[in-house]
Amino acid sequence: MILHPYATDVYARSLLHWGKPLAVPAWGTSVIVREIDGAQDAAGVYPFAVFKHDADIATGIEQLRNSGLVSLVMVFDAFHCPDAIELERHFDFVRPFKTHYIYRKEKGAIRYDTHHQRALRRAQREVRVESLDLKLYSNSWQSLYDNVITKFRLTGLHAFPEDHAKKISTIEGVTALGAWHDDNLVSCHIFASNGKYAHSHLVASNQDGYDTRAAYAINDFAITCFRDEQVINFGGGAGAGDKESDGLARFKRGFSNDTELSYLCGVILDKERYDALCTARDIAHDTSYFPAYRSN
Repeated sequence: MILHPYATDVYARSLLHWGKPLAVPAWGTSVIVREIDGAQDAAGVYPFAVFKHDADIATGIEQLRNSGLVSLVMVFDAFHCPDAIELERHFDFVRPFKTHYIYRKEKGAIRYDTHHQRALRRAQREVRVESLDLKLYSNSWQSLYDNVITKFRLTGLHAFPEDHAKKISTIEGVTALGAWHDDNLVSCHIFASNGKYAHSHLVASNQDGYDTRAAYAINDFAITCFRDEQVINFGGGAGAGDKESDGLARFKRGFSNDTELSYLCGVILDKERYDALCTARDIAHDTSYFPAYRSN
């Protein structure tokens, strides 16, 4: 297997719009350091952290504490998650975050429901799907993603700038699949894989992409494209947690034959400064959001 894209230095540097990367050698990955009212805290890389197999969790946490950080929050998926007992030993909490919709090769072919069959047939009549060179198509990708930013009013971490795609295009294991309508790129789906597990990274479409149901054709193509991987993780629904009414979750569920939970982990590194930030922002310390001082 190759080094997972999310564990590379290049990937961490693609998130500069969110914060400054800090390498954690004991974990074989980086965290993102963020400013907050004259202090700093850290988060695992988006969408989840990937530790090396022999990661020393305690040493990594001690490095971050000695760096003067207030807190650390991380998400782990089910396939790159350290031992649960070890996580609970070192983090203040470990709790389910959201359901991910999974295609497992060992479970056999997907049987699409009536809705997905109809949408897929339309998409396959309307668009042509194939892999693309993300470096060459970075401007086209950004045009599609700018449409997503506007449509869903994305801000902060999720407002990925153009150089994000350009940077990750150089990482082994990053694959982009595109759909063309009338020779125009109307939808694109970026995946990150270590050769065993392929994970949906970012998806973007313009109005033609939505109208032609291009994303259905791309996801169907992905199952063939990643036929050598054991798992394709199409990710979860919109936002944090699970919502029955989430249309994105229903869309992804149609391409899955299994589900897995991702997990949110957090640890307070400096209790005094953590409490001071909560007090200064008039936020209750026991809110379910972590870190609490970022809840508004």
